[in-house]
Amino acid sequence: MCALKMPFDGNSLPALSLKISKGQYNPLQPCFSKELRLLVVAMLSVDINKRPSINEILKMPIIKYRIKSYLTEMDYSKEFSHTILHKYVKINTSTNININ
Repeated sequence: MCALKMPFDGNSLPALSLKISKGQYNPLQPCFSKELRLLVVAMLSVDINKRPSINEILKMPIIKYRIKSYLTEMDYSKEFSHTILHKYVKINTSTNININ
């Protein structure tokens, strides 16, 4: 989304699938901040254990700053005074179940 294009490309579905499974993509250009480039690398990691959770992402300074710029201090405190995904129970590293 940052570069306005898909991170993975391929001439065929098998080629695309291979690039995704190997994590082969063009990194973001240096014009983007180091923090954003590192976030993208982490989010596109092939190893699921190296990918940040939504709670970890929302605690990152680069994300917190952007969120704060759109919310009042009161709204920010209200929204972030509890677990972000408070409607979900974590079952394992890859599955969440809605308890509502």
